[in-house]
Order: sequence, then C-alpha cells, then structure tokens
Amino acid sequence: MEQQPTHPRRVKTRHIILAVMCLMYFISYIDRVNIAVAGPIIWHEMGLTSGQLGLVFSAFAYPYAVMQIVGGWLADKYS
Repeated sequence: MEQQPTHPRRVKTRHIILAVMCLMYFISYIDRVNIAVAGPIIWHEMGLTSGQLGLVFSAFAYPYAVMQIVGGWLADKYS
C-alpha cells in the first residue's frame, strides 16, 4: 500500500482573521485596564478635575462601544 504524499496544512483566511481580531480585542482590553490603573497618577500629574479625567476614560469607552455595534452588524452580514 502506497502512502499518499502529505501536504502541509494550510491555514484558512478565516482563522487568520479570527486570530487578528482576538489580538485586537486583547490589546483593547489591556488599554482599558491600564488607563484605569494609571487614572489616579494621570489625575495627579496633569492636575485634571474629575470631569476631565472622566473625558479621558470616555475617550476609550465610546469608540469601543460604537465598534461593538459595527462589529456585530458586520458579523451578522458576512457570516
């Protein structure tokens, strides 16, 4: 019985896209955690008011929320 030649397993494009999306989500998560931990230091160093510090936090939260909606819509449309 002859053995068939083995071909290297090809990585499908969808798996690469999934891996990149997971990496982007991880980076986004680390950014949110780091800004929360650094918040008191930023507040003190920059002399910000609590309202201004809230705007700094919002700069991370609002784009994340918007992209959750867009990402969900795209996932529904193309999957």
